[in-house]
Amino acid sequence: MSRARTTLVLAMSALAACADEPPPPITELSIDTLPDGSVLVSNPPHGLWDANPGERWRLVESLRIGSAVAEDADAFGNVASFTLDGLGRLWIGDSQGKDVRVFDADGQFVRVVGQPGEGPGEFGSIG
Repeated sequence: MSRARTTLVLAMSALAACADEPPPPITELSIDTLPDGSVLVSNPPHGLWDANPGERWRLVESLRIGSAVAEDADAFGNVASFTLDGLGRLWIGDSQGKDVRVFDADGQFVRVVGQPGEGPGEFGSIG
């Protein structure tokens, strides 16, 4: 059976604050312990995103990985998850390919971890 081919364009983005100053401390947050021991956290009546309208956050693309060529390592069937490690490498789990692909901080392919299967080093599913 042929594997469905889809294109993934993965934009690794960083949130960048518009101001260099840290946001003001949250002073309207209340934390209470209920009689049954549960902790109740109440947020302020207004949203913190709108507390300083002149200091909005913006999304900035820092890396793009994706290919329409099905044989390339950056062509994914279905991205189930991704994470960055301490060295800045991007680990992408493909649930359709049942493998994890590793890319360096510049987006260059490094290696594949695992393959479909039920044995050691093999994935029955990725979620």
